[in-house]
Amino acid sequence: MTEQQIQYDRPQLKQSGDGLVAAHENARTQLNNTQAQIQGLGEWWNPNKDPNDLIGGLLGGCFTAVHEMMMSTGHQNLDVLHGHGQAMQVMSGNMTGAEEANTGLSGPVQA
Repeated sequence: MTEQQIQYDRPQLKQSGDGLVAAHENARTQLNNTQAQIQGLGEWWNPNKDPNDLIGGLLGGCFTAVHEMMMSTGHQNLDVLHGHGQAMQVMSGNMTGAEEANTGLSGPVQA
C-alpha cells in the first residue's frame, strides 16, 4: 500500500486568501460604480415622464427588475467570495498555530 500524504503550503494558502479578499474589494468597487452609472441614466425608458407611454413603462419595469436582481445577486456572490478568502486566511493562521503548538516548528505540514 502506498503512503498517502497531503502537503499544505501555508504561505500560499494565506496569499490566496489575501488575493480573494482583494478581488472582492475590487469587484465590489466595480459593481458599485456600475450601480452609480446606471442610476445616473435616470428613467431613460420614459424621459418625458409620459404616464400613457405603455412601452416605456414595460421597458422600465423589466429593466428595474433585472437591475435589482443583478445588484442583489452580485453583492451576494461577492460576500461569498470574501468569506472564502477570509476562511483561507484563518485556515493558514490556524495551521501555523497548531504546528507551533505541537512541535515548536512552523515549517511545511504533512498530514
